[in-house]
Amino acid sequence: MFSEIEHDNLDMIISVGYRVKSQPGVQFRKWTTCTLKDHLVQGYSLNQRRLTERSIEFEQAVNLLSRTQTNPDH
Repeated sequence: MFSEIEHDNLDMIISVGYRVKSQPGVQFRKWTTCTLKDHLVQGYSLNQRRLTERSIEFEQAVNLLSRTQTNPDH
């Protein structure tokens, strides 16, 4: 009945991260607060890694199309 998709519960991660009393917990709180503030101020989020990967794929497709148009016999 239930799918076997493995995922993290963001609410749980944030809740635990804000209760842990350790140096990694402090670092997590600083990072989370800064990230959430940026998202709220900017009004959007970007996944830089995915954008970079998609950019490379797009460039490869454009290069392939350019070669195809230059040499239509091949």
